[in-house]
Amino acid sequence: MMLKLFHAFSNATLNFVFPAACLICRTHLNVEKTLVCDSCWRRLPLSSQTPFHLSSGLNTVATEIYALWEYAENVEMIIHEIKFFRKTRLGRRAGSELAARLLQLPSFRKADLVAPVPLHPTRYRERGYNQSQLIAEEISKVLSIKLETKSLQRKRHTNAQAKLSAQERKKNVEDAFKVNDGRLEGRTVIIVDDVLTTGATLMACANKIKKAGASEILCATLAATPRQAGKKEQHRI
Repeated sequence: MMLKLFHAFSNATLNFVFPAACLICRTHLNVEKTLVCDSCWRRLPLSSQTPFHLSSGLNTVATEIYALWEYAENVEMIIHEIKFFRKTRLGRRAGSELAARLLQLPSFRKADLVAPVPLHPTRYRERGYNQSQLIAEEISKVLSIKLETKSLQRKRHTNAQAKLSAQERKKNVEDAFKVNDGRLEGRTVIIVDDVLTTGATLMACANKIKKAGASEILCATLAATPRQAGKKEQHRI
């Protein structure tokens, strides 16, 4: 009881001295909010091609790829806060939103495991946590499927993908991952990442998971760059 009162008092004090504001519109927020007001959250651009199949090589391995948002300016701001500034509450909110959408899709509901794209230990030490795992945890919770964080591992440190060309991205993550046990064999696996640009990272992971004997691979991300939207749209939410 005393601890709850202390937290309530602390939050009220912080809210008075350092009033929180929405990242997008700068509207005042209660300190308990997740950095984006409800109005701005509702206006984030849903990917017009979700669920979609990419025209890239990724869909030769993954049977379905789903992105929640288009990678627009405000979405980029949110993902940067999650990825580089450890805004875990915001990450869980975004992950929960993605999970709620996946729950409506039979292919994702029947999955056996959800596996986040792993970070190399060096990158993990730099950031302090894996934002893709945070998203995957929410998917695991909402879809009631097992979170698998041990089987798929990053075996070598790679450069950041952001400023690389499509060909450079592919080469950068080539043979960067490994599957170190047989827990994925015969399973339908959802691979989770924060952003889909060219699909190089997801492709590198999917190839290893497929070679490890997975029966089906699905991919889910918070956002995809609009130019990556494929033409073979199946159905919309």
